[in-house]
Amino acid sequence: MSFWSVEIGLSVVGLALSAYVFAFYLRSAARRTSIGRRVTATVGVLTAQMLVTLALSVHLALRFSADVAVPMLTIVTLEVTGIALLTMAVRE
Repeated sequence: MSFWSVEIGLSVVGLALSAYVFAFYLRSAARRTSIGRRVTATVGVLTAQMLVTLALSVHLALRFSADVAVPMLTIVTLEVTGIALLTMAVRE
């Protein structure tokens, strides 16, 4: 398995988690408050960012070697870790 495969797989997981959190806040009564709207918007931007990350990962995988994949893998791992923590907070 290549670094790119792992990186793209993590991007898919991150996108799924951020979409879950976004859907939660979109349906939540918390979005009726000022802070709730801001959190919903922030998670929406995070979801869009993960979608762009996934698209760029696929694009870069077709053109570059592991020299580019390793830094991207590090960045995506940090992103997914943050999204996982946010998901755990939402589920509580």
